[in-house]
Amino acid sequence: MRYKQLGNTGLFVSERCLGTMTFGPPGQTGLYHAIAGMEQATANGIADRRGYARFESVQAYYSIAGRDIERELAPMLTEEKVGLLAWSPLAGGLLSGKFSPGSAGQGRRERFDFPPVDKDRAWACVATMRAIAEKHSANVASVALGYLLAKPFVTPVVIGAKRPDQLEQNLGAVNLVLDADDLSRLDSVSSLTPEYPGWMLERTAPTRMPAGVQVTPGAAASVGPREVS
Repeated sequence: MRYKQLGNTGLFVSERCLGTMTFGPPGQTGLYHAIAGMEQATANGIADRRGYARFESVQAYYSIAGRDIERELAPMLTEEKVGLLAWSPLAGGLLSGKFSPGSAGQGRRERFDFPPVDKDRAWACVATMRAIAEKHSANVASVALGYLLAKPFVTPVVIGAKRPDQLEQNLGAVNLVLDADDLSRLDSVSSLTPEYPGWMLERTAPTRMPAGVQVTPGAAASVGPREVS
């Protein structure tokens, strides 16, 4: 079993932990609901200046079919050295490999379709993970968990096995090492839809270079002397 440092603490935790689900009363507000990427960063800045205890970890939904936290939350976690406990890494069982498009049942998601998932993207992910699992003589659930654990900002994944065989499948990710090609294929099939200003920055970045750098489309940048008037 591998262990990772939790945030900026001296505590090292297992890459897998068993989770239980709790919900607050309807309309609950307060600190838990107020935490978001920038707000937590601000809170930790105040804590550092005043000598208060920092927030050292965040528990957030993250799966290969739901990578939304990579837009803002994950960069904040990396910058602030805050640990991430990823809950529902199999998207409520949808990414376990037991189900496919048009299958008769989808486990508890038939009764409680949560967390929200783009099903087309999820099934594409499952198909790719199934091929990778066959390559490694592993199972789809192990690939789904191994992909998350390859992300440097993920500390443990929170698994919710109901039966011993499910737990055994999830623990199979302990010995699975995905190679660069595996990770590239999984990144591609699960990529997020570009949002503004991301797509604008990507489009204009090649033509926005420091002063003195000449850019010609399709050619390497060259640096030449600058005229001073």
